Amino acid sequence: MNSDPKLAEGMRHLDGEAQKQGISLYEMIYRVALKYAADDKAREWLRDKGD
Repeated sequence: MNSDPKLAEGMRHLDGEAQKQGISLYEMIYRVALKYAADDKAREWLRDKGD
């Protein structure tokens, strides 16, 4: 299996942030994914708004 140092670093960072907030790594990943989806929808709305 190939390892990705940047991915591993990102996972360690997320794990540390999750521990600071007293939540699981899975909950932290869910929150990040949810925020990304909301940001993506907002960008899409702004792009389409000009049409």
